[in-house]
Amino acid sequence: MSLVRTALIALFLVAFLQNAAGQKRPQSIVKPRGAVATDDGRCSEIGMSVLQQGGNAIDASVAAALCLGVVSPASSGIGGGAFTVVKIAGGEAIAYDSRETAPLRATENMYGSNPDLKKKGVLSAGVPGELAGLFTAWKQHGKLPWKQLVTPAEKLAEGGFRISKYLYMQLNATRADVLADKGLSELFVSNGQLKKLGTIIHNRKLAFTLKQIAENGPKAFYNGTVGVNLASDISKAGGIITLKDLQSYRVKVRKPLSANILGYELLGMPPPSSGGAAMMLVLNILSQYGIPSGVSGSLGVHRLIEALKHAFAVRMNLADPDFVDVTKVVSDMLSPEFAKDLKTKINDDKTFDPKYYGGMWNQINHHGTCHFSIIDSERNAVSMTTTVNGYFGAVMLSPSTGIVLNNQMDDFTIPAKSGGDLNVPPPAPASFIRPGKRPLSSMSPTIVLKDGKVKAVVGASGGANIIAATTEVFLNHFFLKMDPLSSVLAPRIYHQVLYIFDLLPSMYLLNNSSRQKVQYNPKLGAQRFGIQNPILVSLLVLFLSFDCSSQNDDVYQGSGSDYERVRIRVGLVFDLAVDLLQSEEVEAIIIGGDSILETKLLAEIGEKARVPVISINSPISSSLSRYSHLIQVTHDSSSEAKGITAFIHGFDWNSVGLVYEDEDDWRDSMQQLVDHFYENGVGIQSKAGFAVSSTQEMVMDRLGKMKDLGTSVFVVHSSEVTATRLFPCAERLGMMGEGFAWILTSKSMSSFHGKEAMEGVVGFKTYIPMSKELQNFTLGLRSSLGNRDGFRLSISGVWAHDVAWALARSAEMVNASSTLLEAITECRFKGLSGDFQVKDNKFLSDKFEIVNLLESGERRIGFWNGNGSFSSRRHFNKLEETIIWPGGSAQTPGGRVLGESKRRKLRVLVTSSNRFPRLMKVETDSATNVTTAEGFCIEVFRAAISPFDYELEFIPWRNGSNYNRLAYALYSQKDKYDAAVGDITITANRSMYVDFTMPFTEMGLGTVAPKETNMWVFFHPLTRDLWITSAAFFVLTGFIVWLIEKPKNKDFQGSWSKQIGIIFWFGFSTLVYAHREKLQHNLSRFVVTVWVFAVLILTASYTATLTSMMTVQQIQFNSNEDSVGHLSGSLIAKMALTSPRFRPTNTKGLNTSIEYAQALLNNSVSFIVDELPYLKVLLVEHPGKFLMVKAQCNTNGFGFMFQKGHELVPLVSKGILNLRTSDKLIDMEKRWFENQLPYTADDTLNPITLFRFRGLFMITGVSFAFALLVLLILWLRDTWEDLMSSVNIFLSQRLVNFRILFARTIHPNPLADAAIGENAVQMAQRNNR
Repeated sequence: MSLVRTALIALFLVAFLQNAAGQKRPQSIVKPRGAVATDDGRCSEIGMSVLQQGGNAIDASVAAALCLGVVSPASSGIGGGAFTVVKIAGGEAIAYDSRETAPLRATENMYGSNPDLKKKGVLSAGVPGELAGLFTAWKQHGKLPWKQLVTPAEKLAEGGFRISKYLYMQLNATRADVLADKGLSELFVSNGQLKKLGTIIHNRKLAFTLKQIAENGPKAFYNGTVGVNLASDISKAGGIITLKDLQSYRVKVRKPLSANILGYELLGMPPPSSGGAAMMLVLNILSQYGIPSGVSGSLGVHRLIEALKHAFAVRMNLADPDFVDVTKVVSDMLSPEFAKDLKTKINDDKTFDPKYYGGMWNQINHHGTCHFSIIDSERNAVSMTTTVNGYFGAVMLSPSTGIVLNNQMDDFTIPAKSGGDLNVPPPAPASFIRPGKRPLSSMSPTIVLKDGKVKAVVGASGGANIIAATTEVFLNHFFLKMDPLSSVLAPRIYHQVLYIFDLLPSMYLLNNSSRQKVQYNPKLGAQRFGIQNPILVSLLVLFLSFDCSSQNDDVYQGSGSDYERVRIRVGLVFDLAVDLLQSEEVEAIIIGGDSILETKLLAEIGEKARVPVISINSPISSSLSRYSHLIQVTHDSSSEAKGITAFIHGFDWNSVGLVYEDEDDWRDSMQQLVDHFYENGVGIQSKAGFAVSSTQEMVMDRLGKMKDLGTSVFVVHSSEVTATRLFPCAERLGMMGEGFAWILTSKSMSSFHGKEAMEGVVGFKTYIPMSKELQNFTLGLRSSLGNRDGFRLSISGVWAHDVAWALARSAEMVNASSTLLEAITECRFKGLSGDFQVKDNKFLSDKFEIVNLLESGERRIGFWNGNGSFSSRRHFNKLEETIIWPGGSAQTPGGRVLGESKRRKLRVLVTSSNRFPRLMKVETDSATNVTTAEGFCIEVFRAAISPFDYELEFIPWRNGSNYNRLAYALYSQKDKYDAAVGDITITANRSMYVDFTMPFTEMGLGTVAPKETNMWVFFHPLTRDLWITSAAFFVLTGFIVWLIEKPKNKDFQGSWSKQIGIIFWFGFSTLVYAHREKLQHNLSRFVVTVWVFAVLILTASYTATLTSMMTVQQIQFNSNEDSVGHLSGSLIAKMALTSPRFRPTNTKGLNTSIEYAQALLNNSVSFIVDELPYLKVLLVEHPGKFLMVKAQCNTNGFGFMFQKGHELVPLVSKGILNLRTSDKLIDMEKRWFENQLPYTADDTLNPITLFRFRGLFMITGVSFAFALLVLLILWLRDTWEDLMSSVNIFLSQRLVNFRILFARTIHPNPLADAAIGENAVQMAQRNNR
């Protein structure tokens, strides 16, 4: 049988790197005014034009970035954020952090049970910062006018741009989402279809937005029309970003990270970017080996991958430095000594499990970006990376502004649910959501200096791959001596610790010509390759050729085929292998082994090449269901889970201990079993995961704890390597004797054959029916291998035979109207494993034999059928044989329930300050030295742990309220303490030393103040300037109406006192519309109408605000005047008081709820800020005196602390969850805190200001002025003649006086003066006649 006759391996990676290293390109680019390199040639040209116009690198960066936002909206734009590193020639280096921030209304748990909301949609958007960053850098260092830099992008958006190949790819990748969004579909969809490559796109809404930004600067975006429209669009879509978020955004101007590495100074972006620090750490590690020799060849590739793993593990401890103290982490990452220590952990011959590298937290999967590098003629340099995160960000285009919103909230982590996927590491607490916080990023804009001068400006786009790409380009150019273009084009390697495709170690290959087994040599280096995101870079290519011949071949006997020979070429490929598959006419891909990551990789390639991929023995996973060309051949894990559950129920066991291999594929394949246990009432009393690297001491310790918990029935799901350590340790602990039961899963049974210390173990094995064909095939294969002793055909080998048979038969069935995939799914035959038939792209073996492992070998005791029953071969209703259990006993183990064994003492540290007795009160009897504890925290703990029947020993914590020290004491003194209970807040730094249960109290901080008793509260709705202005307008209204009506309206005439009274009365009577004076002039009616409209708005606003203020007391904080009280020694309160919301000048530490009350009542403090449980005690003990505002959930509540890895953590967490869902926890709160206390609103109302109503008074004032102008015109019309006469008389008199004065000056004669005057008067009188 020639199943696998030939194999050819081609390891191209090392040779490819070596060829690239030796390749030099003769051409170079010389530009007198500098150079601009962006992701799009159109934007590079715009940037260069700015340099040619006399601008500098900062000017060019503004124009280039805005251009990219137009032509590459899927990756960048003013709806996103950026990191920028700038080096001024002969001057300083600056880092501009314009990363997006979480909205002010964002909370840690805002996505609830739907984490997909943070991946796309309006709730995934952060507050954009790119525009603010560009403007800040330009304002400090730019030369050309701002408008001149924005206009090119505006014209491009207005005049149109063609869809590039890359944008076209992004559109197709997000086709469904683009079609679903109104804004994007208006831009990129025509007649229900995406517009074609090269189509001209006009984003006129964005053009208008850019025009306003060009004219008014970023204030149009952050506090103007653009911002109002953008906030309105977001609000309509259900988002939480408001105009206040935009107004509050600030660019962070930081100092770049700097490191001297092998004679070069690297300037990188500080946190929240992880790129700069991670790149410097990798280079510091590699420099320990010597460069270039230490990083050359396959060994150099291995070292690079290992360095990347260490860097990615460390970088997840970074975060926004304004929220998390990352000083120590950054210092370590830049330290050569720290790098030297990590270098000692790199083994040149092998790689390790992710936990070895310190990868405590799950990696954040960053997405796409845009990058550009600019240097001008003066050697000013800019390295800028900009992003909207995923393709088209939130996949939402603002209809009124044309801006694509980012989905940067996806770069935050959210707390993991209890009982979550065992295959996923916990999220990093440092990256949890906080209002105003910036998420962690992998963007790595970098500037390289030599002797203080710029030598290179580098960076990359590509999400999480940026760090590796930038590092390798730097190495290629400066140490492997490639020219710049070759440095970029050379293949690259990516690794992120937790994403590993390690294919080769589990493979063996057969040489076609000699038909001998070829062992893969790890020294070639390929075993070390960790390959991540293979779509980007061609790394490694392998080909296998399978010949299936009908000549002397059992597979084809009696097939009746017209083909004398059928050749099926099977390929195993990475990355760009789609083209190779097609060029080599590969028709199918077969993969063996049980790696789900390997299966995903090959399935992705098969999907793109439309080639069937047949995976043998890979776990069933929902994540594989999207691959239509993937066929899985494996056992039915659902049927097995039912069988093991039924087996456990058959012996009346109600709980088990779960022992598993702590590795991705084993955890993933175990999940269905765990789910089935929970659904069918099998409790998981305890569980322990062991890595391949786990020491014997670790195994003994964990098994001992499981034994102490009373566990007697164990289900084991692990490989041979782990099991060979597990069972000898169990035997030493007495757990392989009477009273214990061990059950092995099918995957475990198929992975090893050792029987050491395993007598009495029961295992489920995939059932392969014995047949003459199977015997003949096994004998033939053994003979071809030289009758080797101990040869055994595995289940995977049987399946491989049937798969090869199916491929050969299907290849004969293929015709013009069908494909190989269709033929495989329709193929039916009886193979070595039984009836072969593919259903729903799966061939699942649902029958299992149950075996009992004895010293003499395996003994079959029964079967489990896929129809859900145990059977013997004859009766189908019972097990066939009696089971011999561990210890050689035929008596069934009792299967102890939780806590049935001897009660174990649990040593519990309890906080004993007694500052808040309702929460925690601890007393120690001086005579007996027995410690008792009571309070809300203790009652919850007792209720949660009561099902496990522990004897509790309380040990008082005497070292004050510093619970960080308490956590460390629990961590460092495992021989003294098991747990800690009290008013202990869950924090990230404490979680580094202990495990917390889920919180049992309400989360968040609150602010308490005395109740308002001011008798003048009715003045509060309006500010003083608004009161004065309103009163002035009341009087002005009365005066203008009086002025208009007085001449003809008797109601407005009379004595002066009456008329003054009318002016005041009429103006203020409009407040209640009580004026009885009848208006006769239309002009006065116009004035009153306008003013009544203004009064209506004023009174309605006043009433609404006063009502709110009477209902909800405001707590307004003045950082310069008010003192704030807090719990003395509380790190949580200290952190809150240093936040932007408070920052008080005066703070006062208090110790008890009594001191809280006294300080508030005697006005020594204006407010108390603390966690909600403490404030509840204060309000209960002093009812009616204080009010509380509940703050946002920026703390994690109180939790119980346990030793790291303690089995009780998930059990107690589940107990707390049960208490919460059954309302028992609420009942406890009512007992200790009496009635639930009402909160005031989170967002208190502010008084109405004159500024907010300036428009109303402007309208009123203009109306009044208009009325006065019309009145003046009417008066002039009616009195024009009399007025002119008076003017003539006046002017004549002035003329006479002048003549007299003139005459006296020349001829001083009194008689003449009199005559002249008399004549002048007579003349004037005649003129008037």
